Amino acid sequence: MKYLLIVLLPLLSICDQACAQKDSSTTSVIVPIALSISGTVLHIEDQLKRDIQTEISDHLSTPSLTIDDYLQYIPSIQQLIYHLDSRSVDRRYHLRQYTLSTMGAIGVTYAMKSVISATRPRGGGRSFPSGHTTFAFSTAECMYQIYREDRPLLAYLSYLPAVSVGVFRVTRGEHWVSDVLMGAGLGMLITRLTYILLPDEKQTDRTDTTLQNLHIGMSGDGFSLRYSF
Repeated sequence: MKYLLIVLLPLLSICDQACAQKDSSTTSVIVPIALSISGTVLHIEDQLKRDIQTEISDHLSTPSLTIDDYLQYIPSIQQLIYHLDSRSVDRRYHLRQYTLSTMGAIGVTYAMKSVISATRPRGGGRSFPSGHTTFAFSTAECMYQIYREDRPLLAYLSYLPAVSVGVFRVTRGEHWVSDVLMGAGLGMLITRLTYILLPDEKQTDRTDTTLQNLHIGMSGDGFSLRYSF
């Protein structure tokens, strides 16, 4: 328990600072924090964790299905397509957020794996939290941030591969449910904090910039309208 607190307290401190800066940020971090707390509690309640895993193993076991090893990269492929699309705006900003958030999420996850060193359901160490799930949810959250205003349906569908990764990690016996819950929470939380603490400066000035670049001129023959990019 003390090792979990050592890792999670700095994250919660950053989260509190982010929420203090922006009131609207409070609601945006509720879901990932709830997932992280649920994963932590279930990790501590060892017998309950094992009972859940036994039920899953008896009814939903898929030990030979390794599709989760590939599903975790689908949001990253979506990111690549987005950045290659010349019509997309703010590509550089979202690429920076993607890089920082995924590196941060993976770094925190593997630090926790090394410190906590929990045993996997099928044997082996470094179970808590799930690295596959953390990466999948971190990159899915990036896609959500890109499309949440213009294409909300596509934004929410970006989570589908990440959820599938978490499910298969459990049904394959590679992770406990607690590992997956914590991985999902960490991936979402670190990415959302990245967007909260490092906002897009262009977004706030977009309207003013548009008006500044619009030039209207008048002459004897009429008037001209010109927009500079």
